[in-house]
Amino acid sequence: MSKRDCRDVIAQNRVYIRKPGPRGEEPQTGEEWRALLRRCVQNGREDMLDSIRAIVSARVEPVSHVPNAAAELHGYAEGARRRWQELVADLPENDESRFPHGYYEMAFKLIGAEPAPTLVELRNRLQVAQRIRLTGWTTFLDMNRPEWAPYMHEDFIEAWVGRKVDRDWLRTSAHCDFWRASRDGKLYTVRGYSEDGIPNKVPAGAAIDLTMPVWRVGEGLLFASRFADTFEGVESIAIECTFTGLKDRYLTSVDGMRAMFGDRHSRTDTVTLVGQPTVQQVQDNLTEVMQALLSPLYERFDFFEAPFELFDTELNKLRGGRF
Repeated sequence: MSKRDCRDVIAQNRVYIRKPGPRGEEPQTGEEWRALLRRCVQNGREDMLDSIRAIVSARVEPVSHVPNAAAELHGYAEGARRRWQELVADLPENDESRFPHGYYEMAFKLIGAEPAPTLVELRNRLQVAQRIRLTGWTTFLDMNRPEWAPYMHEDFIEAWVGRKVDRDWLRTSAHCDFWRASRDGKLYTVRGYSEDGIPNKVPAGAAIDLTMPVWRVGEGLLFASRFADTFEGVESIAIECTFTGLKDRYLTSVDGMRAMFGDRHSRTDTVTLVGQPTVQQVQDNLTEVMQALLSPLYERFDFFEAPFELFDTELNKLRGGRF
């Protein structure tokens, strides 16, 4: 399929096959289309069979890590965090936009992506990924109100939903996001914990809901995979997630649907998780990808071993929009 127009030769997004001459023309008959499709199926046969085997056996094969990709993503996350800290610097110390009880941040890098030529094109690609909303307050939120809408800053697109425009409108840390995107396919977002905004159930800074890390990171990773579909040449998705303010928090079930215990505490304040699945692994084996990524977080709570069923059940709810 042609990627661009060439006047009087080929047209963009049209399919061409090689014919005697030699020359390239669009398929004209049913037989020419059947031959083309047969070749496509044969060429992709091994990849297709391997995907089926991966789904049936529920395995996630390790991918070859690109040199310096993790370091580059870490540097991007640090720069984005400094930018957020600049924005909140003049706010009171206990302001919700500063996440006084801790926060979680996610950063993604589309490895192998051909950069978007302009920030306008980057905005278009973000909007394609934003068409699917899996939760009420979705990751990389694009607000309609101009005060919180995405804007250009240097060579990035960013949005700060924590900007105060109405002092009478009460918000929690979980609704004060900051996010940033770059033309070469890197994403960053930071948000406070929703558990800290429901004092009638748990005191602020005291607990982490058992299911929420699965929902938070799962939604971010699914957004990154949709974003990856708008780029050429993406091989895999590098991930860096950091959870802060964990010390002395305990695991709980905020909705009360599970018999949870309050004796599994974290003695660690900050945990950073890294991974690099392929886009296909995210699409076909998300449960396994998420279990491998998040298990070190759960283990900090007195060696809690999060079961496979937890990830599988919650991710099915997330993708089904049952929040």
